[in-house]
Amino acid sequence: MLGIVEGYRGEVKVLGQDISVDKYEYKRKIGYVPEIAEIYDNLTAREYLTFIGELYGLSYEQANRKAEKLVESFGIKDSYDARISSYSKVMKQKVLIISSLLHN
Repeated sequence: MLGIVEGYRGEVKVLGQDISVDKYEYKRKIGYVPEIAEIYDNLTAREYLTFIGELYGLSYEQANRKAEKLVESFGIKDSYDARISSYSKVMKQKVLIISSLLHN
């Protein structure tokens, strides 16, 4: 469904959109959190989340504002400016979930 594997049979629709027609547009509308993910753990959560937000087309300010609300909701606000390398696995997973929610 992420459009990574090509040459499959059948039809895959995400949000009603056939992914074989436009391989990129639907990706702007979804978030994805793998079980095991690479994360830039030498960055702080603020740096990482604003970077991800900017990849989705948000301004730094928009990404930071949304991230600040989400880290508070997820209970990791006190660690927002700490290096991700110092986080527990659960905290890293929360950062990944937040990154998938930034662009709505």
